Amino acid sequence: MKVISILFFVCLSWTIQAQTYVRNFEAIASDNQVGKVKATKISDGNIIQYQVRSEISIHVLFAVNITYKAQASYNEGVLMSSSASIFINGHLHNSVVTEKADSCYTIVENEHTTKLYEEIKFSSAKLYFAKPVDQAEVYSESEGIMKPIVKTADGKYTVKDPENSDNITVYGYSSEQGLNDIVISRIHLPDVKMKHVREVIPDEE
Repeated sequence: MKVISILFFVCLSWTIQAQTYVRNFEAIASDNQVGKVKATKISDGNIIQYQVRSEISIHVLFAVNITYKAQASYNEGVLMSSSASIFINGHLHNSVVTEKADSCYTIVENEHTTKLYEEIKFSSAKLYFAKPVDQAEVYSESEGIMKPIVKTADGKYTVKDPENSDNITVYGYSSEQGLNDIVISRIHLPDVKMKHVREVIPDEE
């Protein structure tokens, strides 16, 4: 009973200390709402966790439902671990797990392991809450690679796939609201714009 009481107060203390921020976005393609995105930031001292979940349904030649889940954990501004999975029409399309070791990151993508020998301070999930000022690269949790990020003349930030220049993601920020919108361009698919909404979008689950 004493152990249970101690665990209760530890959990209560963590809940009180941790701060949670939520940002919701609606996804639009071809002037139609096609889904939603929920980004969460949980801050507890030097430890910050980012979570992103999106559900998008678009039509090309047939209906395509894309579910994206990602999380990234930072300690003192450095990525310690992340995971991301993409489901297409209910089937797992891609899964990536990243873990920091002493001298490198171990990246496991669909049971294939690679190493990354550079410190990660910015990843895709973090972009929902922080402007990538003075950053030349951003880590993609869902692909397990670093991608170049460039600030454009109009103050937006463009991330390009180093292996396919047609795959572009543009992030637009405002000083009042932080991340305001995201435009995702992928070859053979309609552009998807994710617009920040103030009101909470109810979860379907």
